[in-house]
Amino acid sequence: ADGLVIAHLGDLGEIPGSALQAALDRPDVLLVPVGGFYTMDAAQAARTVELLRPRVVIPMHYRTDKGGYAQISTVEPFLAALQPLVPSRQPLLRLTREDMSEQPRLVVLEPS
Repeated sequence: ADGLVIAHLGDLGEIPGSALQAALDRPDVLLVPVGGFYTMDAAQAARTVELLRPRVVIPMHYRTDKGGYAQISTVEPFLAALQPLVPSRQPLLRLTREDMSEQPRLVVLEPS
């Protein structure tokens, strides 16, 4: 999209195998499920981030204080697994190819 490579992992429930890793290597943006139960858990998601080496990571598919299934984890275990990265919590993220170097490495989009 507009010169950016964006990988949305949907409801992926396992660490990508070597063929998928090769196809997805080094995306600009990685949207990764982190809540477990229906998708990858925090540890699997953190390993996926390590393997794919994205420039910006956006966790998804987790429970918040605004809702979510009881079986699904919050985002906190994933954030702990990625330390020392510090998340930037924001309601909106706008990216362009030109400003990628200025973006935070880890973004948690806050639900409205």
